[in-house]
Amino acid sequence: MLSASTLPRLQRAIADAGLDGWLLFDFHGANPIAGGLLALDGMVSRRVFAYVPREGLPTAVTHAIEQGPWARWPEAWRRERYSSWRTLEALLATLVGGRR
Repeated sequence: MLSASTLPRLQRAIADAGLDGWLLFDFHGANPIAGGLLALDGMVSRRVFAYVPREGLPTAVTHAIEQGPWARWPEAWRRERYSSWRTLEALLATLVGGRR
């Protein structure tokens, strides 16, 4: 599970792989790795994303109507909300644009 205590280890792995960050994605449980790392509470019916940078704090990208499952996401970490495809695409472009 991604938490304040596991974040440094994950970020070291990202750095060791020569990456700028890792974009986690899940939709209806299709990605068990992202699902296990995010450990969201309850059912989620919208797409979920979390960007873990090599350095700094992670950012969750959540649908505006599904905030409950993110109750365990640390308060200090960013959470961006989307309500349309247009806002989702803009948020993701900002997070990962130009990164590898």
